[in-house]
Amino acid sequence: MKSLINKICIGTAQFNQKYGISNNNVLKKKDFYKILDIAIKHNIFNIDTAQSYLSEKELGKYIYAHGIENIVKISSKFIINNNPLNSFEKDLKRKIEISLTNLKCSLDSFLLHDISQIGLLERNIKFLKFFERNYPINRFGFSIYDFKDYLKIKKLKKNNFVLQYPKNLLNSKFNSIKKKKNEKHFIRSIFLQGLLLNHPVFLKNQKIRNFRNEYLKFLDKKKLNSEKLCLSHAFTDKKVDFIVIGFNSSKQLKNIINVVKNNDFIEIKKDFNEFFDRYKNKNFIDPRTW
Repeated sequence: MKSLINKICIGTAQFNQKYGISNNNVLKKKDFYKILDIAIKHNIFNIDTAQSYLSEKELGKYIYAHGIENIVKISSKFIINNNPLNSFEKDLKRKIEISLTNLKCSLDSFLLHDISQIGLLERNIKFLKFFERNYPINRFGFSIYDFKDYLKIKKLKKNNFVLQYPKNLLNSKFNSIKKKKNEKHFIRSIFLQGLLLNHPVFLKNQKIRNFRNEYLKFLDKKKLNSEKLCLSHAFTDKKVDFIVIGFNSSKQLKNIINVVKNNDFIEIKKDFNEFFDRYKNKNFIDPRTW
């Protein structure tokens, strides 16, 4: 039986840039490498990056230096240039070669980061199959935000995509997804960029501040650990293959490994859901609007 720890996928958006509302520190190379060291030690081999992140090249250096190119399973993300002078095939080939050069290993999945470009893929499915056969790429897929994006993907004449989408205590939009046999599903944003963690945060949006105040009162009343509550919600979802988590420190990764390893989860009770149902799927919980 697969260990729940193996469902952890290391998110790398935090490297060398501020990411998330509760993260005031930039994750530097030394700390980034510590996180990767601990992950590999615990057989956590799935790692998420993107060409737009500052981590892709640094991750490649780590992989090469440690000789782990045959063990890690890397997901990266790309955007196709909407340039009429470039053909889809030519631009995709260039994006693939950039990531393969940066990472110095094969790609387990290569995800389109902009769903508005799905029309390009729809007209060029044969090229995806060509690249899967002729390049060290296991599968293509999509990094999406809305359920309507998933409905567009369902119409494509290809059924083994990798999907990555947000899911947390406030976002249940993807609960009704019917996972196909050959698909692989990653969820992200389980802490909602830190909003759902009991850490100091700075919030401009009044609606989010109001929710946050009520949420902290709820945690206090129920005597709940915010991190453990979010993990419990994510790791008990059987439809999910992997959970992308960005770590601010190696200490945070160790804490999460201990929770998952010991199955130290919180039962999501009916009155918990009643609280979150008041805020679920509201526009103000989308980080793109912050």
